[in-house]
Parts: sequence; structure tokens; C-alpha cells
Amino acid sequence: MTMNNNNTTAVYDGPFTWYPLLWSWLLYSQVTIAGIGIIGNSVTIFVYTWRLSRLTNMDKLIRSLAIADLCSSINLLPYPDAVSTPDGLIGFVYCKVIFLRCALWISLVASIFILTAMTIEQCISILFPLKYRFVFPKNRSGWVILGVWVASGTINVVYNLVITFRDSETGVCLTDFGGDFFEAIIGTIIFVLEYFLPVVIMVTAHSMTLRCLRKQEGAIFRNRSESKGVVQRELAVVRARKKIFKMVLFVIITFISTWSIDQMAFLLHGWKVINYYNFIYQVSVPLALINSCANPFIYAATNPHFRKALCNSNLWKREGSTSKAGNATSEGGSSFASRDTSMVTSHI
Repeated sequence: MTMNNNNTTAVYDGPFTWYPLLWSWLLYSQVTIAGIGIIGNSVTIFVYTWRLSRLTNMDKLIRSLAIADLCSSINLLPYPDAVSTPDGLIGFVYCKVIFLRCALWISLVASIFILTAMTIEQCISILFPLKYRFVFPKNRSGWVILGVWVASGTINVVYNLVITFRDSETGVCLTDFGGDFFEAIIGTIIFVLEYFLPVVIMVTAHSMTLRCLRKQEGAIFRNRSESKGVVQRELAVVRARKKIFKMVLFVIITFISTWSIDQMAFLLHGWKVINYYNFIYQVSVPLALINSCANPFIYAATNPHFRKALCNSNLWKREGSTSKAGNATSEGGSSFASRDTSMVTSHI
């Protein structure tokens, strides 16, 4: 501690001091989920990057979702929190960036936004197949992914810059919303941007996609003028799309089921309806964190080509493989998330 010129205010200028890590069941579950997420998402990135060629927009979005979940899993690994921070730039950066785990929330929110982009991309590709090639050319998915990360980073960085500060007397990192009313307003805005609006978009887009797929399938059965071979090819395209639809649906259901309790509890806490930091926190946080490691299991369970590419990869072989995982899509397609509307490019 040092005193200012007026000898009235003490200023903490000591080094970092740290809280010890208390290994509770919550921390053990956090480490377990992080480990599973790191392994599962790393494998997913490997399959989509090195085992498949000519990726579609959906493939690239799935890979970017795995990258976001991998970042989340890495940032889930526990580290001790600072009791007090040194004066100067280091203490300022810690309180503004590390104190509330800004990097973790950037990757978590990016994952939510990428999942939302996946449902929009799928909806447009099925409802407007002719316009799709112009709206979503293959090189545009990269700009969508970049925009998602910029949006997530902006939301979370601004949030941390606004509400966190360092107490100069104690060196402790604190939060200040400017009063209960502003805390409720900020919490509501975060809830809408990071949960409510994405869920509405996902559910609406998926409902429209399902309705269109059913209409397409019904129209094929009612059209008796076409040859049997043409009908079979059209049905194969619709069924391949339904497989992709089912995979994305399971990802959405997992997201909603794992995040709903935590998001609703945090919103109600902001309005002083409940106390978030009690038993609800102990239950909702591990449940929400499961979302970062669940998607690779969904791909493996619902996507035969993902399983085949994974089994044929060198991850499971001691010696060089004679079969290429890229041949997993040899039945006319180069990717298991193909969007070709004129022929069967994927049997998922």
C-alpha cells in the first residue's frame, strides 16, 4: 500500500495474489467436460479439414462451430482467480479481460451465432435453391464466419469494458452496472442478443425448412408422370437433405436444452426475481457447458459419412491407410453436407 499526496487514500501497488483452486464436484465436472470437448472438437476439425475435400458452406460452418467449441473447451480449463491485482496496465487488462472470462464468452457466443447461421443457410438452400448459389457462394461463408466472431467479440468486449473496474485501494476486480435498473436492462439486452433472438431464428427457420421438405416429398409421390429412375433420384435428394436437417435439429435441441435454465436464471437474477448464485448456478452452469462437447457425438450418431471418414482416418491406424476418407463421399458427392439440387450428391 502507498499513500497519495494528500495522505487520504491508500493505493494498492503490490503483486498479484491468488485464490486457491477448491476442487469441488463442479470443478471436476468442468475439467471433464473441457477434456471431452477438446478431444471431440479436435477430431471434428481434423475430419472436416484433412479428410474431406471441396467442402460446402454447411461443412465450413460445421467446422467453424467445432473451432468455436474447441476454444470454449480450452477456456473452460480452470485457473485460480486473483484476489488483488497490481497497479498499472497489467491489472487493468486482467480486470477488463480475464476477470469475467471474456475469451470464454466470446467463443461461446460465437458458437451460438454460427449455429444460427447454419439454420439460415440450410433454410435458404432448401426454400430458394436457385437463389441460394447467388446469395451464398462458397467464398461467402468465410465472411459470414468472420462477421460472427466480430459480433461476438464486440458484444462481450463492450460488456466487460462497461461493467468491470479495478478498485485502486485494494487491487480487487469488481463489477458495477450503475444501479439495479441498469443491471436489469443490460442483462435483458444480453439475454435477447445471445439467446432469445438466436432461438427464435433457429426455430422459425427450421420449421420453414421442415414444411418445405414435406411438401417436396409429397409432390414427388403425387407426380406419376416422371420415370421411376427420376423419382428415385429426387427422393434421394430430399432424403439426404432430411438427414442434414435431422443432424442440425439435434444440435439445436441440445443447445436449447443445455442453455435455457442458465439464461433464464441469469435474466431473472438481473431483475432481482431470484438469486442466480446459489443452487441454480451449481446445476445450470455444468449443464450449459455440456453444449461445448456434445456436437461431435451428434455428428457421429447422425452422420454415417462422418463416422466412415473418422474410421478411415489415420487417427485410428498405426500404419498408413490405403483407403482415403475422402472416398466416403464417392457415391457421386465430395462432401456429406452437399447442397446439389440436380442430382444425388450425398447419401447421409
